[in-house]
Amino acid sequence: MCIHADGAEFYTNNEFMVWSLQCIFANGNHVWDSKFPLCVIPVDSLRDADIQTKTQQVIAELVAWSLDQSTKGIWPSEGPHGQKLVGAYRTNQIGQQLAGGYRGCYFGFRCDGKARKECNMFQRSYMHSLICEACLAQRHHKDWQPLLNYKNFYPSAAHRLTTISPAPSCSTNIG
Repeated sequence: MCIHADGAEFYTNNEFMVWSLQCIFANGNHVWDSKFPLCVIPVDSLRDADIQTKTQQVIAELVAWSLDQSTKGIWPSEGPHGQKLVGAYRTNQIGQQLAGGYRGCYFGFRCDGKARKECNMFQRSYMHSLICEACLAQRHHKDWQPLLNYKNFYPSAAHRLTTISPAPSCSTNIG
């Protein structure tokens, strides 16, 4: 399974942030034949940074729980927040095989640069003065270091010697 996140314009001048799940074995004539929408939120609802951060965290936690359950291949006994699952159907399914014995396998995350920055809450991106999530490359801004100019593509460029870390430079560690 592959998670896809991106902005999409459903109506004129009305953008939505869409998270979807796709299986490599799915096919169809329409995009929704091969993608399962997980969450669709109007971008206008995500203007406030705190709301956007919390929204990304909640979505990440729920998707992580769902992917974990699909890799186990067994119906869960409780929901993502430890709540009891209700209803006769769900109660009867607890402990049974999911999807006829198939198990889920997460293999990728598809998105453009903007969605990648937002979903991972990167503090460094092409949208910032410090533009690289892996090194100290930067664009011109107040108090910048000209030797770290991102436009220097030579092998001897100073920013190439400033690898930050193999771990993403996220503001928050999402489970």
